[in-house]
Amino acid sequence: MQDEIAAARRKKRRRYHLRRLVRFLTALVVVLISIVLVNTVTLTTWKDLKDGVRTFFTLAGGYPAELGASTPLQAAQMSRAYAVVTDTEFIIKSKSGADLLREQHGYVSPSLVAAENRAVLYNRGSMDVRVYNRSELIAELKADNAIIDADIASNGTLVILSESDRFRSQLSVYLNGKYEKAMSWRGASGFPICCAVSENGASAAVASAVTLNGIMYTQITSLNLSKQTERYQVGEIEGLVAGLFCDNDGSVTVITDSQAVLLDSSGTVKNSYAYGVTPLLFVARDEGNRIALGFGDNSRADINSIAILDRSLKEVSVIAQCGIIKDIYLASNKVFVLGSQTVGEYSLSGKLQKVYDADPRAIGLVEFNRAIEILPDRAQRLEVHKTEEENDVADS
Repeated sequence: MQDEIAAARRKKRRRYHLRRLVRFLTALVVVLISIVLVNTVTLTTWKDLKDGVRTFFTLAGGYPAELGASTPLQAAQMSRAYAVVTDTEFIIKSKSGADLLREQHGYVSPSLVAAENRAVLYNRGSMDVRVYNRSELIAELKADNAIIDADIASNGTLVILSESDRFRSQLSVYLNGKYEKAMSWRGASGFPICCAVSENGASAAVASAVTLNGIMYTQITSLNLSKQTERYQVGEIEGLVAGLFCDNDGSVTVITDSQAVLLDSSGTVKNSYAYGVTPLLFVARDEGNRIALGFGDNSRADINSIAILDRSLKEVSVIAQCGIIKDIYLASNKVFVLGSQTVGEYSLSGKLQKVYDADPRAIGLVEFNRAIEILPDRAQRLEVHKTEEENDVADS
């Protein structure tokens, strides 16, 4: 009887794996036909196909997932994977915790941005840039001058903001594939702070700090990358930029230390959201372009709060007295707030749904239907917090 049950289970597993293989091969054939039809086959294309196969069929690594002995600095979510940069290593793990890539980076000031199946590692203040898919290096670039910031689109378009020899700043644009430079824009005014690119890679924006009569403002330059032209420049947005987002329709959302401002594709202010006197701590955004703004002072956590805004900057909800804010992860329908020893999971309406135990050493969160905290030596799934009474019952 047991042999029959075991044989039935093996047969069921074989059918499951066969269905997965058929689905994947079907998708692969569709992709290959599309590539042939548009004649865009490059070395990067084949690397991405290999990356898709490896990511799809990588065996589960399990949690906790080892990161090593180095100090994690940053984590970024990708499609079915996440990237972690430490003081010495660059690591990409599958959503199940298996290593897809692990290498020494040798950078002094490593910074990380990621989108879909692309991760970009760059050495801030230097000129070195590396572009990865989820399992291998696909391009190494040299910026013209010291790098200030970078961003990458879901379609793989890369923008790098750097210093300039004869101007104040330079934005270089590299297209997915061979990652050869497609265009450069140079700014003659302001002190460059950050850049952003839209998901479809058709629009980009640069934020610079300017002063007028002793008052600090943010200057925004919007670029149409498809036409390789400057759309507009808006020079008097009050406050110093703390976050910048560029949308597919050419609109730009600017987060400063005093307000959030939405500019349309012509540079007209469509809406704004003022903060009051409470300092801005964190900025997060999800794929639906909702924004979470964390306010307060972690030395006085009782005043901390989080405002959830929709893509038009209308307030959706406010999470009051949320405690210490170390990180905010905004998912499609929930908000995770990393505190000192717990993670709160809230609905978009601001209602507390669950509380998880968190390691005080956690530096950030990623999420694949279940939140994962990034620690100095490992990544681990969060467990729902149990009260003392529940622990007593479990122990008895």
